[in-house]
Amino acid sequence: MADPNIFSAYDLRGVVPGQWDKNDAYNLGRAFGTFFKKRGASSVFLGRDNRLSSPLMAEQVSRGAQKSGVNVVNLGVVITPMIYFSWHHFKAPATIMITASHNPPEYNGIKSSLFQRPVFGKDLEEVKKFFMEKNFSSGRGREEKREIASSYINYLKKNIKIKKKFRVAIDTGNGTTGLFTEKIFENEDCQVTSLFAKSDGSFPNHQPYPQKAELYQALIQELKTGDYDIGLAFDGDGDRLGVYTSNGQFIENDVLAGIFSRAICEKNPKAKIVLNISTTIGVLETIEKQGGQAILWKTGYPNISQKMKKVGALFGGEISGHFFFADRYHGFDDAIYATLRLLELIEEKGSLENLRQGFPVYYQIPEFRLSLPLDKNKYELVEKISQSIRKNYPQTKILTIDGIRFSFPNGWGLIRASNTEPLLSGRAEGKTKKELDKIKEIINNELEKVGIKEKI
Repeated sequence: MADPNIFSAYDLRGVVPGQWDKNDAYNLGRAFGTFFKKRGASSVFLGRDNRLSSPLMAEQVSRGAQKSGVNVVNLGVVITPMIYFSWHHFKAPATIMITASHNPPEYNGIKSSLFQRPVFGKDLEEVKKFFMEKNFSSGRGREEKREIASSYINYLKKNIKIKKKFRVAIDTGNGTTGLFTEKIFENEDCQVTSLFAKSDGSFPNHQPYPQKAELYQALIQELKTGDYDIGLAFDGDGDRLGVYTSNGQFIENDVLAGIFSRAICEKNPKAKIVLNISTTIGVLETIEKQGGQAILWKTGYPNISQKMKKVGALFGGEISGHFFFADRYHGFDDAIYATLRLLELIEEKGSLENLRQGFPVYYQIPEFRLSLPLDKNKYELVEKISQSIRKNYPQTKILTIDGIRFSFPNGWGLIRASNTEPLLSGRAEGKTKKELDKIKEIINNELEKVGIKEKI
């Protein structure tokens, strides 16, 4: 039986075969098949990344789903946005993607959707219950193979027109995204230099983890010594993005979300923009200055996408590098599409550096991540911290949709529980260094009260 900890709030992830194996994959196929069938979906579209364990795990998931009476449409090796694209291109009622995104090569996982909605939260708990109890429906499904990559690539070519011949350096970290990037960007007449594009699920050069700049020294060096307009880093399954300037400087993802948001608000006054709760003041101020409405929401790609649908937002973004365009697109997170929209903006404004200008830069610390002992309940700790801050700082503005974000007139702090790991994370920002130091002191004091002595 699989380790129950492979189930997170959003999806499944775990070491293969340490935490789950081919037998678990078969039973997970049965559990998801049972869930889909119960909810009225008679078929599931299945894709996988290039991890070494993915062919076997995908095969077993397919067998399990068929045994539960669900037909399987096998799309083969794809990136996650192609799976989402099948919602519209093939009217896919349900999807399963075998991937562990940016995790190390020994990991694998499952992302799933039903009727264009991620399977997460209570729905994923229902799948887990079917799996743990082996309470499965039965039937005789069948499998067929289809191809979607060419349709996705042609869609992008038809809907994005870039005239400038951009010089682009791309690092895909030997992940699945590298199978498609050269074709897509050359379709837009870009001059592409690819680093680590060869598909290799052992990730021999580095993890495909765009938010860790220390992993991208080869890309940074290439940008500094070559003649490029932009550097791009993609995760293993193509739904997360990292962007570098021509001189190798990383563009923070909340600022990148701000760049997209500002452009959308220029053409769509009063547009609603959904951003995760750790977004900086400068981005929020810029959106409001442009006439848009910035809505802070829970961290996690399913949370952002569903909040966007609920409020009718045109764009959503996370500091993890997920960007969601409902403006001119289908509203799911797609790193390649986001990059093409960015090139459109650079073509219009002159350079990435020009786009970066105009956002107020305040004093801040990067996201902190504090590991916890397994016997510590992270949600209880955050609740204790929240109560303490409410009591001791009644003048602050409090937001508790995801942990606690407490704001003063000139700064803010955030402490939240990770939904996928045993740790607390957060950020702090102040319009002056003195204000930042004050907020850091509050966070450190509150952490110490609940037994965490590590300082941020």
